[in-house]
Amino acid sequence: MSKLAELLVICGFAAVVLGGIIAARVLTADRNKRGLSAAMLKMYGLLSVGTLGLVLTVLDIDLEAKTPAYTLLGLIAGYLAGVKIEAEPTGNSGTKL
Repeated sequence: MSKLAELLVICGFAAVVLGGIIAARVLTADRNKRGLSAAMLKMYGLLSVGTLGLVLTVLDIDLEAKTPAYTLLGLIAGYLAGVKIEAEPTGNSGTKL
């Protein structure tokens, strides 16, 4: 398989997975849970960083350029994985919006 074909397969798979996450959240039967929550955005970000790492693996780039890119992607993934998610605000109680 050529490098371009591998890249297209990875990007296509990532687009289907990320689009499916968004579609599943938007098509939720409960209207109060529609939209993107903090947990969903966290998962979306981690999947995006993983996809960018896979794309970087397939591309023919010098090791001197890949090392800082992997470091940056690892930093972003570590931040996203370590962020604590607070409870979603409720609109009726008036305590936290």
